[in-house]
Amino acid sequence: MKINEIAGEEGLGLLRSILGPLRLEPGAHEAMLATFRRELEEVGDNRIICVGEVDGETVATVQLILKDADGDPELADGRTIAHVHHLRVRQNRQGKGFARRIMADVESRAKALGFGTLTLGVDDTNGVARELYRSLGYVEFKAEAGRSPGETLLLLRKSTLTT
Repeated sequence: MKINEIAGEEGLGLLRSILGPLRLEPGAHEAMLATFRRELEEVGDNRIICVGEVDGETVATVQLILKDADGDPELADGRTIAHVHHLRVRQNRQGKGFARRIMADVESRAKALGFGTLTLGVDDTNGVARELYRSLGYVEFKAEAGRSPGETLLLLRKSTLTT
């Protein structure tokens, strides 16, 4: 898998391609694209967006927020802690190791920038993702209400990054 940083309209097209096969509620696709546009505006200043490609197909994406993730300095402080955000793997490519590979890349990028700790959030209902992060060395450090009633967002961190 080839992994590159992205920005601008080209980046929006690559992020859109990840959504292509997803079955979303009416309006959800457009809302996600609007979110991607806002996120792309932060590239360079506060955000790194990486995409993984195989044979010209975008198969995975992940973001690294350097500071001010949800206004919580425990998630990203711009100095020692950065936040992993929106890890996505194309549905038809899940279970093939692409999430693990793009996470290794983003961890390496964070370490090269001087960050020693990464954080991320995962829904308590997403057992596959929770197991992936656990296997990569992430541990829960707090929890908060999730996006849906009865759901909990687990906040995980990994300190002393290694490559």
